[in-house]
Amino acid sequence: MSEDMEQLEQQRRFLLIGEEDEAANATRYPQHLLTMNAEHRRKFNKMLTDAKAAYTFAKPPSFTKMIRESAEWVDAHVPAHDTGEIADHGLEYPARSLYSNGSGFIHGYKWMVDYGRNGVVFTMIADALAVTLNMVECAVCLFEAATRAPGGARPEESYLPERFEPTVAAWSKELFSS
Repeated sequence: MSEDMEQLEQQRRFLLIGEEDEAANATRYPQHLLTMNAEHRRKFNKMLTDAKAAYTFAKPPSFTKMIRESAEWVDAHVPAHDTGEIADHGLEYPARSLYSNGSGFIHGYKWMVDYGRNGVVFTMIADALAVTLNMVECAVCLFEAATRAPGGARPEESYLPERFEPTVAAWSKELFSS
């Protein structure tokens, strides 16, 4: 529930940015769009205010913590389809590094420039692609495992690559044995 509330708060901030833009550039938008957007914001804000009054929630964990815990889980449950990259090197530290580096670049931190010199950035990009691919594959397998009963058969029209099936079977069994 708290993650849902955080997303709704993000949406409220997004809508506020739009409202500020519309106020600063009112002639840019047709009146019917301004009216429609204002009504949407009014309804959304009422819904969120009512929801917050009805439910208590704690702040969700930080993205940094979610990245670390997700990668730790994968390290503790190495996917059956892994060809050795995760088993041999782990995912936690590369994932945390990717998140930190990416955040540094996105936020424009000057210290990141030092790591982009002499071709180091190409190694970082290769690592980032590997971590991203591994995390996405694991996320797909975990989602698929959660949608199947333990020992559940592969759906007839599945788009999941066959090589992920052993991971899905193992994780499905583990998810439902707890």
